[in-house]
Amino acid sequence: MVDEAPAADRSELERQLFAYNAERTGYTDGRDLSCFLRGSDGELVAAAETEARARGCETIVVSSHEFQAPGFYEHLGSEPVGATVDTPLGFRELTYQKRLEAGA
Repeated sequence: MVDEAPAADRSELERQLFAYNAERTGYTDGRDLSCFLRGSDGELVAAAETEARARGCETIVVSSHEFQAPGFYEHLGSEPVGATVDTPLGFRELTYQKRLEAGA
């Protein structure tokens, strides 16, 4: 057990999970998406939806603890679709989904 797994171990696990998911779903076009866009003032801003649409994605799924940004995601049109309890103890982790409209 370690606090942070070696890169090779993480890569192996990701490859195995991807292979399993591809076998079950038939989808093999999955790619990670990380967005780090900075405004003119240097502050981090989000452009994930624009890039997701450009990649042909039809939905975005995000998670947020209830003490973080659920109002932000709901304001942007995401709908709550699930929750866990006591993660961390005394709080819920919420899962949101937003369907993307083509060309929007």
